[in-house]
Amino acid sequence: MTESFASDFAGAPSVGFGISSEPKADFWIRSLAFLCDSIMVFFVSLPLIACSLVAGPSSQAPLQVAQFILSFVLLTYWIGTQGGSPLRRKLGVYILDAETGAFIGK
Repeated sequence: MTESFASDFAGAPSVGFGISSEPKADFWIRSLAFLCDSIMVFFVSLPLIACSLVAGPSSQAPLQVAQFILSFVLLTYWIGTQGGSPLRRKLGVYILDAETGAFIGK
């Protein structure tokens, strides 16, 4: 553990919302944020999960592939444009570019 979190941001650029003065998220809050991302993806892909359970064995594989693609695209969109899923942002844990302090997709 460092003496102060300010040394973690020595050289960080100054951006509109003050990322250089914000502390980094600890392990447990990051774990909770990951769990929140998983919950959000689960609820969004729930219709495909239900269809996969009802469908016969021959159509389960395409539905599972579609669920994986939907989850990947959704998380990529959330992280790239908003810094994380809605629940992750409620926790105040954002995924930002270390160089600019902007969202990765911007």
